[in-house]
Amino acid sequence: MEHDSKSYYQNYAAARKYDKTRFKTIRGRVFKILRTRIMNRFLSEFCLKGKAFDLACGTGLISEWLLKKKCKVVSGDFSFEMLSVLKEKFSGTNGSLNIVRTDALSLPFQAECFDLVTCFRFINLIPPESRMKVHKEVARVSRKYALLSYSAADRYQRLRRFLKGFLGYSSNGGFPATKEELSNELRIAGFEIVSTKMLLSLFTEELIVLVKKIT
Repeated sequence: MEHDSKSYYQNYAAARKYDKTRFKTIRGRVFKILRTRIMNRFLSEFCLKGKAFDLACGTGLISEWLLKKKCKVVSGDFSFEMLSVLKEKFSGTNGSLNIVRTDALSLPFQAECFDLVTCFRFINLIPPESRMKVHKEVARVSRKYALLSYSAADRYQRLRRFLKGFLGYSSNGGFPATKEELSNELRIAGFEIVSTKMLLSLFTEELIVLVKKIT
């Protein structure tokens, strides 16, 4: 069943359920392993020991990865309930993790205050006009890099979405975009694409993109 993710996760029980079940299934575990491998490969060429911001952090999957990379992490989400679950999970981080309620369209940070900004499984859920605003905010607060995920809109994924709808399966892809569309939007925001990689193209629409600021 599809739902409004912004309002749905402003419910503590829903946030707890998400955290306990999202990556416990075989599919979820496989996707988590593949996503981690892609992130490690993308960021293997530079040291991640600075300050990172995990936008739309949810219950902290990417924040946990950043902490393991010895980053000082700021985790931000619109949902108090998701942040409450995250706070319970990472209560012993000894100051390496700060939790902030944020609106992605107007981030409460100064310009260029993070070495890396991450945002997974959120930008794909918002329409293009809001997506452009988020890109600009991410570019504003990032010193150099951002690691983002989207729903791909290539020919195969369009066919896959059509077949899922025809067979009665819902899609949580939100607002897919082509690589060309994303490249243009990101360039307007001040980024250029460094690398792209589909998570597992036969089974998911998730496209992971590493970008850096244009100098």
